[in-house]
Amino acid sequence: MKTITQKNGVGKIVTAFILSMVFAFANFNNVNAQTTLISSTGDGGFENGSTFAANGWTVVNHTTNTWQTSGVSTAFAGTRAAFISNDNGTTYTYTNSTVQTSHFYRDVTIPSGETKINFSFQWKGNGESGWDRLLVYYAPTSVTPVAGTPAASSTTLTGATLVFTQATFPQSTYINQTIILPASLAGSSVRLIFTWQNDGGGGTAPPASVDNISLTSAPPANISSNAVTGNWSSAASWVGGVVPSIGDNVTIANGATISIDASAGNPSVGTLTIGGGISGVLQYGTTAQTLTTNSDVTVNAGASFRSAASGGTSTVTTHALSVGGNLTNNGTINFSATAGTGGTIVNASGVNITFTGANDATFDCSGATLTNLRSSTGVTLNKGTSSSTLLNFVPSSTYQSAAGATSATTTITVGSTTGLSVGMYVSVTAGTGVFAVGTTIATIPNLLYNQQHF
Repeated sequence: MKTITQKNGVGKIVTAFILSMVFAFANFNNVNAQTTLISSTGDGGFENGSTFAANGWTVVNHTTNTWQTSGVSTAFAGTRAAFISNDNGTTYTYTNSTVQTSHFYRDVTIPSGETKINFSFQWKGNGESGWDRLLVYYAPTSVTPVAGTPAASSTTLTGATLVFTQATFPQSTYINQTIILPASLAGSSVRLIFTWQNDGGGGTAPPASVDNISLTSAPPANISSNAVTGNWSSAASWVGGVVPSIGDNVTIANGATISIDASAGNPSVGTLTIGGGISGVLQYGTTAQTLTTNSDVTVNAGASFRSAASGGTSTVTTHALSVGGNLTNNGTINFSATAGTGGTIVNASGVNITFTGANDATFDCSGATLTNLRSSTGVTLNKGTSSSTLLNFVPSSTYQSAAGATSATTTITVGSTTGLSVGMYVSVTAGTGVFAVGTTIATIPNLLYNQQHF
């Protein structure tokens, strides 16, 4: 071993340098290379050429209102954007008296293991609420859009998953839309589809214009909380001072109580693990927040996931948890928690759980200490249009709905406010000592659900 002899402070400088390199290496797992799959300033900004094909996109246009690319609609950045025109790109307007649906799409292969998949674009336009609008989907590459389908006001594109529906009329300036795609897409090829649809009964120009499409992927960082009481948005709550970013895998440590505060900004993560088998609390704050996961959520033994702080005064019932994978409760999920004035009002706070993604999922409470859900807004299924998708619900004797309420039930809603025609099976598997396998709907307490095949 070579010995460095300290002389005139040089040894201290070398030692400090070595220590800094060791520290940087120790934290390398939180610095992950990002893959650019679609560049907002290149093929996603339509700057690689004057046609869709020159930028790697395929167009499926209807007869009148068609996708074009040039500077006519005024680009967000650069010189070109994609836009709807009724005269082959001469002007940025549309004909609202004829039913039309046009698409442009592109296939992308997402590297295996890169589960942080961020999709964004800039858009603007007018139209007509519920009828003349921009829609965006992802789908397997086997799904090829057809001109005229879906006709307004349907959003069902068979085999595709709707991820954006225009809801602002008018949107006169470009606005950014960011979408976290499911982690399950990593290692596969996916088709991104932009759709304009309009009916033949009114609507106001201009139609949609899209620019700066970006798709990136990266391996997730693994972020753990400190064993402290603190807010999600605070660097002091997290090991190394690193607040989780979009798609990171997050663990709430034993001994921690982390609140999803207003400054958290509706966080979106990869996997979410609460507790290390002893304790750990994740709770919503006093401002409505949506926590989105693109993979599994696990509440470990001794841990809690709550709609409000224990003894807190929150009366917010519009919190949300969006689950892109499975939800396993081996501890406590209290999404209809006692709070409000004096912290004593039963069911004063609430969280709605929405299962997303096109794959089968399991909601397993069989090992839970407590699962307490809201009644009318307990669970929503928004898992695409496949009629073969399955949610397997595994309750237990500690499952309840709206604690303290008489004859309370949890309604599992098929579909969502996006207007999707969702095909779903809901299967109930017996929990220990609770329900017999094959029990019919009428004899299952505390649960209303639709087991029909739509």
